[in-house]
Amino acid sequence: MVHAERERERKFSVDEAYEPPDLSDLVRVRADGTDVLVTTYFDTPDLRLWRQGAVLRRRTGGPDAGWHLKLAVLPAEEGPAGTRVRDEIRFPPSADEAADTPPAALLDLIRVLLADQGVGPYGCLRTERMRSTLLRPDGTELAELADDRVTVEPRPGPGTGPGTGPGTGPGTTSAMVTHFRELEVEDRAGARDAAEVLDAVAERLHSAGAGSAVGSKATRLLGDPQALGPLVPPVPELTPDSPARSAVQAYLTTYFGALRREDLRVRLAAQDSVHQFRVATRRLRAGLRAFRPLLEPGWGDELNAELRWLAHTFAPLRDTEVQRERLLARADRLPDPDLAGRVREFLGRRLDRELADAWDAATRVLASERYLALHERLRAAAWAPRTLPGPRDRCGDVLPPLANDAWRRLDKAARSLGTKQPDAVWHRARIRAKRARYTAEACAPALGKPAARLAKRLSRLTDLLGEHQDAVVAAETLTRQATTGRVPVVTAYWLGVMHEQERAEAGRARAAFPAVWADVRRPKFRNWLTEGL
Repeated sequence: MVHAERERERKFSVDEAYEPPDLSDLVRVRADGTDVLVTTYFDTPDLRLWRQGAVLRRRTGGPDAGWHLKLAVLPAEEGPAGTRVRDEIRFPPSADEAADTPPAALLDLIRVLLADQGVGPYGCLRTERMRSTLLRPDGTELAELADDRVTVEPRPGPGTGPGTGPGTGPGTTSAMVTHFRELEVEDRAGARDAAEVLDAVAERLHSAGAGSAVGSKATRLLGDPQALGPLVPPVPELTPDSPARSAVQAYLTTYFGALRREDLRVRLAAQDSVHQFRVATRRLRAGLRAFRPLLEPGWGDELNAELRWLAHTFAPLRDTEVQRERLLARADRLPDPDLAGRVREFLGRRLDRELADAWDAATRVLASERYLALHERLRAAAWAPRTLPGPRDRCGDVLPPLANDAWRRLDKAARSLGTKQPDAVWHRARIRAKRARYTAEACAPALGKPAARLAKRLSRLTDLLGEHQDAVVAAETLTRQATTGRVPVVTAYWLGVMHEQERAEAGRARAAFPAVWADVRRPKFRNWLTEGL
């Protein structure tokens, strides 16, 4: 499995006459020598990767020779002022690979960004890099300081034919600098105390005449991505007076972006990625359902059907993840440590096998043409949702009735709930609660605090009903595991004990429901549903 590494770096623009200052009172400095790096950048003819915050390159020379994929599209933590934080995936060079052919496994990671378009060399940068390592007093590494002298070298390839090389390509100008120098400080520690030291280093470099770099090295070659035009529209700002069509577009754009981001994280097996992938899918479906009266007949339904296929495909993977974590934790709480270990080993072996099968099914979906086509349909929907003429009316008039419709369905389901009702009835109420919450959240960017307050209250309800559903599914899973195949008698007994514990958890959720529901349905949180804004 491929994993991304978090890259934290600060760049400084300097001229040829710049003399680096003495840093010895701040850090120990170890000179590591000089490398000559040749970095070739790859992209599609229309620079799809660059326009979506991704960089694909192949480097020769230096300690990090090989293929690099840099992704600004993954969620990144906030860095100190002036720090660029990105994820970088590295593939070491292979003796049998073609120099101009990225590894297939690397291209698979960015399949939805490429939309199956081919990539080729766009140009390269030749860098003479003087490397130094900044060390703590105890000798541990803080950062690498690189002094780079860079030459931009055009290469034939997509977008670099006559009149389109560096300096004349998309988003560039004929005045593009072909020689430049910059300093780069890459954080190796990632600790808070390291940030303080590196702040002091950055201040010292600035005091000696280093300026903040305008853009990355890739910008010098590929141009300003903003000037090229986005492949996904920006999310429009909304107010109650905005046309309702803008609310539809904002919602689809927001959660299409989330789905695209989580696609990459799922392929990297990042923590919580499957959960967030399903959340993005579910929210897209909820938005299409909530805005259905505003959409052309059939258009949203067809898109929703494809999203339902995707959600159902990933459901076993996410459900197994949740149940594995939940049940192994419950096994750990059994009274006898030896017994707990045996039950945990039994459940872990069974659920790991189910998890592997679910991953295989999900991987096949991610590789399918149907899935890729869904992404392109969603991208087109984000640019131009097919709405009816009425959605030009203001959000303050159009959206509250849609949220009220979802609320009324929830209210009907909630009023029918009782502690003796079947699990399926409680599950249907959970689905209605989620739809009401997602609809309120869809309205919040335009309608502000009233919609946001209701959505927050509804999140308490969905969390409670979600806990009920998790306990019900856990109990069912334990029954299935205890009655399938050969199960040691003692293990089966304790699986039964755990089953009763899960049913008790479900009972506690049912008992807590009336108080939570009474708070959620207070009139002050939902007056806007009928009065408008």
